[in-house]
Amino acid sequence: MNLIITQSIEKKECKKLSKKDLSIIVDTYKKNISSDIRGIGLPPYMKLIKVYATSKQGARRIVFLVDLVSSDAFLLFYRTKNDKLGSNISIKNPFFKKRLHEYLKLIQNDIREGNYHVI
Repeated sequence: MNLIITQSIEKKECKKLSKKDLSIIVDTYKKNISSDIRGIGLPPYMKLIKVYATSKQGARRIVFLVDLVSSDAFLLFYRTKNDKLGSNISIKNPFFKKRLHEYLKLIQNDIREGNYHVI
């Protein structure tokens, strides 16, 4: 089970991933306390999971795209609970739906070009 962060997602979600942010993301994923969420247009054998994280910087909402075969997870969103996406992580939220499709394309391109790191 690997955690994969692509360069495009890191840039859009974190600008530059700090050690503190990375620690929050990794620790939250390791705890494996998540909720499945519905997505549209997901690659085969993939699902979305949503995780809530609390840190000194405040509450965070994290969404991973998980490969059901390998259990590898791709970071999709790392948001505060107060932004347009973080306040309602659901396919019913038009902002989430639009970003989901954009980010899936970004991940595919980054993987194809080798622009990612594995944790």
